[in-house]
Amino acid sequence: WLNTSNQSLEGRTPLKEIMYNGEGIEKIINLLGTIEWGIVT
Repeated sequence: WLNTSNQSLEGRTPLKEIMYNGEGIEKIINLLGTIEWGIVT
């Protein structure tokens, strides 16, 4: 999952979002929250 591009991250992978974007970890946490609640993004 960390190495798969994600539409919610504008096509970037979660791993790249964390590594290259200072705000990336916040986006990943929000994305995981939506997954936890079963919300498809």
